[in-house]
Order: sequence, then C-alpha cells, then structure tokens
Amino acid sequence: MCTSESHPQSASVGFDQLSTEGSFTSENDIFTWSNSFFEIKKLSRDEEELVSKCEKRKKILESIKSSKDVLHKEMAHLQKQHLSQKDFLKSKDTDQMLKKAEGKKEEVVSLEAEKQRLTEEMQQLQRKKFDLELQVHSHSVFHDFMKQVVEISQFEEVQEQVDHLENLLHFREQLSEKDSCDHERINTLRTELVTLRDNHHLMMVRGRNQLSDLQTELEKTRSETFSWEQKWKHIEETAAEKTLVLGKIKMATLNLYEMTGSSLDNGRKSVDENDTETQLNKIQEFILDHKGIVNENLLTKEKIPDDSNKIMFKNVFGSGFLVRTAHVILTWVITLILFLHDTELRKQEETAQLFQPVLFVLLVLVSVLLYFAVSLMDPGFILSDDSDLKFTLGVTEEQQDMIPQTTKSMRQRRCGHCLLQQPMRSKHCQTCQHCVRRYDHHCPWIENCVGERNHRWFVLYLVIQLIVLLWGLHIALTGFSFGPTWELWLRSNGSLLAVAVLVAVLSLIVLLLLGSHLYLVSLNTTTWEFMSRHRISYLKHCGADENPFDRGPLHNLWGFFCVWGSVVWEQVYFCEGSNQV
Repeated sequence: MCTSESHPQSASVGFDQLSTEGSFTSENDIFTWSNSFFEIKKLSRDEEELVSKCEKRKKILESIKSSKDVLHKEMAHLQKQHLSQKDFLKSKDTDQMLKKAEGKKEEVVSLEAEKQRLTEEMQQLQRKKFDLELQVHSHSVFHDFMKQVVEISQFEEVQEQVDHLENLLHFREQLSEKDSCDHERINTLRTELVTLRDNHHLMMVRGRNQLSDLQTELEKTRSETFSWEQKWKHIEETAAEKTLVLGKIKMATLNLYEMTGSSLDNGRKSVDENDTETQLNKIQEFILDHKGIVNENLLTKEKIPDDSNKIMFKNVFGSGFLVRTAHVILTWVITLILFLHDTELRKQEETAQLFQPVLFVLLVLVSVLLYFAVSLMDPGFILSDDSDLKFTLGVTEEQQDMIPQTTKSMRQRRCGHCLLQQPMRSKHCQTCQHCVRRYDHHCPWIENCVGERNHRWFVLYLVIQLIVLLWGLHIALTGFSFGPTWELWLRSNGSLLAVAVLVAVLSLIVLLLLGSHLYLVSLNTTTWEFMSRHRISYLKHCGADENPFDRGPLHNLWGFFCVWGSVVWEQVYFCEGSNQV
C-alpha cells in the first residue's frame, strides 16, 4: 500500500525547485494550494473510515467462517449419526429430524450466500481503498509541500482573514441571537400592548357605565329633591293654613262657650280663655243634654233606607229603562241572526255539536247579567254625613266647624248640591243627583255612575263583552254566502253584513274603553281625575306625572281587583297606609 510518506524526497525536491523558481507569488496560487490541502485532509479522513470499515468486515468474515466451520462439524456429526442409526430414521420422529436437517441446510446456504456477498463487498471496498490510496499518493506531494510551507511561513494574511471570518461569523451569530431576542421582546410588547388596550377599553366602558348610573342617580335625586321641595312647600302652606284654622277654631270655641256658659257654670268660677279643651268638654255636655236634637237626627237616619229604595226604583224604571231594554233586545237580536244564517254555530248545531253554541249563549247571558248588575248596582252613593265623633249628632255645620277633628285626615268639604260632606276622590253626579265615592265617570251606556263599588264589575263586564263581540264577529264572517250578482248577495247577506259592521264598531269601542280603564287602574287614578286634574283641589299642587295614590302597577291592580271594601283615601294621601273601613 502506498502512502504519503513513501515519497518524501520527491516532495522536497519539488518544493526546492518551486521555491527557487518563485512561482507562488500570487494570492490565487496560495488559495488553490490551500484548497488542495483541505482536500487531502478530507481524503485522509475518508481513508481512515474505509480502514475501520474493512476491519469490521474482516471481523464479520471471520465470525462467518467460524460459524461455517461449526456448521460443517455439525453436518459431519449428523451424517455420522445418520449412518449409525438407520433404525432411528424409521421411528415416528423421522419427519421432525428431517425438517430440522433441512432447516440447518438452508441456514448454511444462506450463510454461504451472505459470505459470498460480504466477500464481494470486501473486494469493492479494497478497490475503492486502492483508488483512494492512488489519489492520496497523487496528492502527497501537495501535502508535503503545504507542510513545508506552513513550517517556513505562518500565513499571516490568511490567518488574519480566517480570524476575521471567524469574528464575522461570531458577530453574525450574536446579531442573529440579538435579533431573535428583539423579535421575542417585540412580540411580548405587542401582546402587552393589546392587553393594555383591551383593559383600557374595558375601563372606559366601565367608566361610561358608572357615569351613566351616576347621571341616572343624579336625575333621580334631583326629581326626588324637587318632589320633596314641592311637598315641603305644601307642608308650609298647609301648616300656615292649619295655624290660621286653629286660631279660628279657638275663637269659635270661645264664642260658643260664652254662648252656653251661663247655663253651665251656675255662678261658679269661669274657665280660662286659653283652656280650649275644658271649653270643649263643657260644650259636649251641653250638646248631650239636648236629647231632642239627637232623637231628631236618629229619625232622619232611619229614613235613609227609604231613600236608597227610591234610588234603586229610579235606576230600574227611570230614564235608563229604555237604554237597558234596547241593549238587551239588540244583544239577543244579534245572537238570533248569527244562529239563523248559515254560520259556524248553525252548522255545529245541525251536526249535534252543541259545545260551542251553548258556550256562546252562556257568555251572552253572562254579559247581559253583568250589564244589569253594573247598571243597577249602587256605585257608592253618599247618602249621609260620615262622622268620627258621636257627639256631633244634632250639631249644625257651623258648630261642627268649631270642633277640631280627632283624626289626621284632610278636612272634608261639603257638596254644593246635596249639602253632604264629600270624602276624598268623591264627586257629585249631575245626572244621578248624588255624590259618588271614588267617582270615575257617568256611563250613558249603563245609565249609571261608575264608582267605588261597581268599577271592578264594570271592567269585568267589558272583558266578557269584548270576548262575546270578537267571537260574534268571527261567527258573522263565517256565515257569508256567495251570489251571482251584488243585489242577490246583499239580499241574502244584508242583515249579516249589518250585524258584522255593528259588532266590529262595538268591538273597537269596547277595546279602547277597556284599555283606557286598565291603564288608569294601573296608575290608581280615575277618568275624572285624569281629565280634570287641574281643577281638583288635592291634585293641583302635584306635578304632571305625580300621583299621590299610586303604589305601583302590580299593587294598584291587586288592590283594585282583589281588595274589597272602602279605602280611607285621606290616609293614603298622607302616606299613612290604606287602612280599610
């Protein structure tokens, strides 16, 4: 085998010749020689790798040879056993032994083939090694030359270039690392910026929400402040009025006491002028001593039921008799027309499906009964003065004005028509000629007032009447029949068309009336209070949207439909609760 050490003399001679001739003056020659030097290094490394591979292959061949010898020995041993034991082959296990022998034989054949392949590969590697040795031999001159060049000269420029290149590479690595770090930092800063923007947006939204809440609270506080200022002004006005009234009461009490004092004192020491309570006790004794006046008032009280009976008789047979009769006749005529024409009800009646016809007739009957109940019911007429003090019986109005009230309710005024005390929210009806508690309106349809006692029944009647009208309109629309001409169609469907138009108009009127009443009930106000707010004494001082009787829609509806009995509206007005009488 040829190596680079086999020709040192020729390399040295070549180097001397080249050095004497001075042919390596240019930098390009130096770089070409350096490239060849690196190639030689690479070839030497390849040669070492090939030598290691050859050694490994040799070891493998030796192991294969040893295994082959072992197999040959086993084959010989088996052949001897085969010759010596012919009887054994005739036994039951002959087939198994033959299979094992064939397997061993196949294994030997495969090993032979592997050996042959490895030998061929070994030959190829040897040829490649030989070629590489020739290349190494051909480049050994340059290797020796480069060794001598390195020994003679240090290649300062090349070394500087190499160092500079290494520095540049190192600097490039540092820049790439720094660039990657900067990119990571930029990404983190971007994410932080996005999060900060989101947080800022959320904070702005929260701030706006808080600002809107504060504005709403400010508006609410302002409205409450305004309402409290209005109430305080009202309290100041009422306090001044009450103080003036109290002075008038004291003066009237003193005058009344002086008028009755001669018969009460009987020469005893007179009462102090400022002792109003003692004066009132004396006046009460004077009133109780006059039993004739009390008996006369009791007789007037006993005559009140006769007046109520007269009112009931007037409601039945008065001017409303014609209206009620017309209403009942119109209701049953419309129902009869719906049954006579070829409508859905008649078809169901003919087919013996009586559920809907009977239900419709029952609803009509219930609406008529509710109509009579609402029209004939006492809406809450005030037939006499309601007094909280028993000793006021038999006292004139002027004397009663001189006696202070024991309750905290608002002072009741007297009606200018029937001369009775009107509780709060009551009004005198010119048509009925009576004052009505919680007056809503006088309805010409029922020819009666709608007040405290029949208002809920009036609303219930409107609901039932609206259901009957809408159902009747649906039934009328199903009864129209087709005709060849308009004249024939009108002759056959004229009455039904008139009924449908009338029922549609009445349905619209009842719907509007029911909606308005439910709206007013949810506000706990009446039609009279809603329309004449500016003329009512206890509502003049309130704002446009302020209602002293409003306790919320649900509470108002519950009190209207589910709470029975009269309510002391004076106590509700002064926020003392709605205690029932």
